[in-house]
Amino acid sequence: MPQFMYRKYSSEVYNDHMNRKTKESFPDGHEPVKLDQTPMLFITGFYRSGTTFLYSSLHSILPVCSVTAFDILYYHRLLSDWKENISEKKKEAFNTMLREMGCVNRYIDYMPAKAESLEEYAFILSQQGSNSLEKENFDLFEEMCQKILLVNGSDINKGLLLKNPADCGNELMIHNRYPQAKFIFISRNPIHILNSFFKALTLRFRTEDAPWSPYLFTCMGLDPKFSFKVIMGILGLVGACSLNIGHPMFVRLAKLLSGGVASSFKKIEKSFSQMPEDSYITISYETFMEHPQRELTRISEMVGISPDASVLSQIKTSPRPVSIHPAVKEAAPHLKNLMVQEGTWQDRWDEAL
Repeated sequence: MPQFMYRKYSSEVYNDHMNRKTKESFPDGHEPVKLDQTPMLFITGFYRSGTTFLYSSLHSILPVCSVTAFDILYYHRLLSDWKENISEKKKEAFNTMLREMGCVNRYIDYMPAKAESLEEYAFILSQQGSNSLEKENFDLFEEMCQKILLVNGSDINKGLLLKNPADCGNELMIHNRYPQAKFIFISRNPIHILNSFFKALTLRFRTEDAPWSPYLFTCMGLDPKFSFKVIMGILGLVGACSLNIGHPMFVRLAKLLSGGVASSFKKIEKSFSQMPEDSYITISYETFMEHPQRELTRISEMVGISPDASVLSQIKTSPRPVSIHPAVKEAAPHLKNLMVQEGTWQDRWDEAL
């Protein structure tokens, strides 16, 4: 995307995008659904663990509602637009803008960029300053769930499928609030998680296209015109660091990120140890990529929701070889030591060292 393509940001979409704090009420005659009677499924796992592919796969085979980019952009008037029957028109306006700007994917993982794209509920929670669930924002979270259920024409028999890596470790708190909730933890070789996380931060955002994504600006609630200047500065800093500091700087960054990867496994383990065994299931990313239909069937049986067999049979994966960045390879023993100390390291992960 040319560097100044952000100037083509649709005025209609831009105005909606920059006025997201407007409050709205539920329409007369439409009471919010009782969430304690609603099936709730939470995908949990650290960033770059495979949660996005699992999210889209489960959404395609189960009768569930999820957060989309459209819900984020138009959250402040989601109910009003639904009542006025203009939601589809606004979805098309957003998709048209993305097409005209040449934005076809999210860049961070190359998933499609469109109004219907599934997203994390963190983007809605961030309207109150935090990207993870806390006592102070449960009201906003529940309003979000109730809005999404209503505009999707759902009754209490349709469930919610939700994802937010920022809530990794909050499973017990969420379970205590919603005892009927089920959790799907996707576990991946932590060195591969670190490698993917590191590359997402240092490599993809150094490409020509990634910084100009109007899709990312929209989901993050950023002003595309102001953010352009900020990202120019960040790119300059990253470029200077890679040219003048080089490998040692990247090794330090990889070791810094190792702490978050290691602690995520411990936090989830601690949460699950205090929860009923029938409230969660763990799957391996590697096994999921080899046998997606089998693992999705196993999840469906655990959560007690029948999948769409015809869609399930069409789900395929294309596992790609993992190329470990030199800085991550040097930081990997540090990550292993952290996890060994916490008792979460598994011998099968040694192959990545």
